[in-house]
Amino acid sequence: MNKSLALASAGLLLLVITACGSGPTNSSAGRGAPLYADLPLPGSKCASYFGGGVALALCNEKANRPLRLTLDQEARVGSAIGVAQAMGAPLKDADHFEIGPAPAGSELLVRLDLESHRYGTALFRLPRLTEQQRVQLEASMDGNAVVAKLALDDGRSIGAESIQLPLEYRG
Repeated sequence: MNKSLALASAGLLLLVITACGSGPTNSSAGRGAPLYADLPLPGSKCASYFGGGVALALCNEKANRPLRLTLDQEARVGSAIGVAQAMGAPLKDADHFEIGPAPAGSELLVRLDLESHRYGTALFRLPRLTEQQRVQLEASMDGNAVVAKLALDDGRSIGAESIQLPLEYRG
């Protein structure tokens, strides 16, 4: 095989591999699950606060005071004007944390431990929280379909705007 044909074949193979794995996918179409997205999380303004070891990140660039959150697990928590983060283990279904007060549109990123250490990240946009709320995470997987919701102690429920799973978890 001549050199240019081998090079063209390798280029075509790379193009096919790249095209098959790019862009958002929704393996659960019709079931209401958010789209899976590649890093970085599309539309996320908190992503820069969500490095390794961070279980929760909360931010709102319009906030004029430090934001607050606490975890029911051993965790280190820090906050500043417009941002709060908690370092700890990824959250599982039925785990609890506290959040607020927070202005409308605040963004919450949650690192999920979905099943047997399959990790994901959920992005939530919060309504205005005038007081601290106790929150229960509801997260489940059915194959590659993921559903994540927050149940607030005032009775409201907030669904994830998007959920990111590493590529190897998708079918």
